[in-house]
Amino acid sequence: MKITIHQSLCGEFKKEWSLLKTTLSDTVLANKIAFNTGLHDQVGGTTWQPTVRGFVQDDFFLVMKTYPDTSPDVRPRRAFSHVLMIEKAMVSSIHDIASLFKFFPIEMDKTIAIEPIQFDTTTNSELLIPNEFQGRFNKVIQGYRKSKEFKDTIIWIGEQDFHYAVFKFWRILTASEKANLNFGIYFNTEVIPKKGINFITTPESIEDKFINHGYFVVRKNDTQVLIDIVEQFIAEDEAVSERIKGFQEAIEVKTITRQELDRIII
Repeated sequence: MKITIHQSLCGEFKKEWSLLKTTLSDTVLANKIAFNTGLHDQVGGTTWQPTVRGFVQDDFFLVMKTYPDTSPDVRPRRAFSHVLMIEKAMVSSIHDIASLFKFFPIEMDKTIAIEPIQFDTTTNSELLIPNEFQGRFNKVIQGYRKSKEFKDTIIWIGEQDFHYAVFKFWRILTASEKANLNFGIYFNTEVIPKKGINFITTPESIEDKFINHGYFVVRKNDTQVLIDIVEQFIAEDEAVSERIKGFQEAIEVKTITRQELDRIII
């Protein structure tokens, strides 16, 4: 399916966070969206790298890359965001969220030309994941299964590999969870949203701020072996998928939900 994705560039102009450029015809809406694309909770002395972020704003799901802005004409600790605006009703049809990351330059580019994107929602990013990454992501899967016990918030300590984690996390979410996902970098707990599922990264230097707040924390060197069959299924374990497929054929059903798997021993 083809959808139209609009773009905006947002950053500091005349010492104020501003909409710099947009493809939306409704500039009032574009300005309203732009206001929420900055990083207003930065901590002095904390360095961070360009990072992907995503959340719901009005009738749009925003996917963006936010960059530290060290330009001489802006104040210290300012940022710049290149934003993609997707209709919220369409976002769950996007198969691979990492396929959107290609529209972001590696380094901040305030002069980049933007235009509406005609995007095929079946596009694959062909992102190559390191083999050793899965062990750490397995712990994310465990946090996702128990998210209600942890304020629906998973904290990925350190910025390294966060884009891989977002890519894989998107794949395991249901359609409604995708439409209410909040992911990105945070510097303190006060501004973490109370609604939806939060998948958050924070610089390793300030990880203590996120400990003992009731969140599910995945530290840099964490690794996990999954033994629960539902968790293995979520992790797309090939052997488990084949077992479940065989079971479906034996009982002549087309699909088995995760909730049903919780009640079945295969």
